[in-house]
Amino acid sequence: MTQIMRSRSDYARSIEFAARGLVCDPSNERAHQHLIFWYLASGDRAAAIRQYAECQHLLQEYLGMAPSPETTALYQWISQTPVKAPEALITNLPLTLVVRLGCP
Repeated sequence: MTQIMRSRSDYARSIEFAARGLVCDPSNERAHQHLIFWYLASGDRAAAIRQYAECQHLLQEYLGMAPSPETTALYQWISQTPVKAPEALITNLPLTLVVRLGCP
């Protein structure tokens, strides 16, 4: 469902959907990844960075572990990607491919 919303650039609805999922499972790293990406795509880099920090905190608190290499790579990517980056807005590739390939 979230991938469909993302392919349509429906970021506001996607953010709402993923945030609801985190209420049920705060340690759902995939939901955190989606939120990080969608915040950047919607132009809110600060929210994307806060979401990564929250993900990092919650994974440590609930599971005693750090974010996966994919989530860390996503964070590093957003740190270097311009706000409202075209690659964030037009791709419908899965997040892991976007991060690995740096896809436009």
